[in-house]
Parts: sequence; structure tokens; C-alpha cells
Amino acid sequence: VSEDLQARLIDLYFEWEQPWFQVVNERLFRESLAYGGRYSSPLLLTCILALGSRYCDCLDVRSDPDDSNTAGKKLLDRAEKLLQNDLRWPKITTIQSLAIMGMAYIVSKIE
Repeated sequence: VSEDLQARLIDLYFEWEQPWFQVVNERLFRESLAYGGRYSSPLLLTCILALGSRYCDCLDVRSDPDDSNTAGKKLLDRAEKLLQNDLRWPKITTIQSLAIMGMAYIVSKIE
């Protein structure tokens, strides 16, 4: 994911998902992402990007360009791989990631 697309997906997540499903403190997440703090992780970032993809009309976030329901699938697949490492030493970001992943699967009907 390019830096521009990443920034767009993060913005979409916090604009559309966060207001009604508050799992992540936006300020702490953005600060941690920028400065390497403990309130961000590769897994959490990937999960936020995956769910932010659901609100994006960019075809690059879809595994099938003709099916909007596949938006974020590639990112969810990546998150599943990252999760295996996080589960060895779980942190608050692991729990947040699991909540976001669950929501992404519920709304996307991805198998």
C-alpha cells in the first residue's frame, strides 16, 4: 500500500468506522504510528487499512476489481499472518486488532 493510499485508508477508517465502533484512540494511534509508540503495531495498522478499504472506491484495495465486497481482503489475509506473531506476546494493539478484524469479516462476508 502506497503512503498516499495508506493515509487515505486511515482517514476513512477514523471518519466512518471509528465514530460508532470506538476501539482505537485516534490521537494515540497516529502519534504512535509517526513516532514508533506502543499504541500502533503492524497488525493494528493492517487491520485499520483493511477496514478503511471498505469505504474506499479505489480498485487497488480489492482482490477482485469487479466485486466491491472484496475490498480489504488482501489486507485481511496479511493481518491473519501478522496475528500469529502477535499472539505470542499479546498487547493492547492485539486486542484492538482482533476487534477490528472481526468487524471487517462481519461486514465483508469474506470467506
